[in-house]
Amino acid sequence: KLQDGCTAIVALLVDGFEAPKQSTAPGVTGGVTKVFCANLGDCRGILCRHTKTGWLPVRLSEDHTPSRADEQKRVIAAGGQVGMDKAGVWRVTKQKGALSELKKDKKEERRALTTTRGFGFLDMKSPSIVSASPEVKVFTLTPEDCM
Repeated sequence: KLQDGCTAIVALLVDGFEAPKQSTAPGVTGGVTKVFCANLGDCRGILCRHTKTGWLPVRLSEDHTPSRADEQKRVIAAGGQVGMDKAGVWRVTKQKGALSELKKDKKEERRALTTTRGFGFLDMKSPSIVSASPEVKVFTLTPEDCM
């Protein structure tokens, strides 16, 4: 039975919102330009913003990890368990006692993931401990932004 999975991120650049006289993005002929960023798992999206002191990274996404309080709450509500392994890494699992087994048996790490959202991971989908629902954020670009 296939049990592996993956994470993903996608960004959609759309122009023409609210149509001011000047564009908010260089090279575009009018309108507000927005970035829609959908993240699922531990992928990261950034854009670069030019400032007086140089380029500054702007985070477009947040990792979906068991260390996030909101993700812990969601996982536990779905019947999962959240805890740290022997190396201090936050993990999520559905098997009771699996987190304590991580301290004893390296093979058990396949039963505990370091991400709380993703595609696949079929053994974690029922109940929906690892969610396939992305987190979507919307950003308005400025003339100082570079993607």
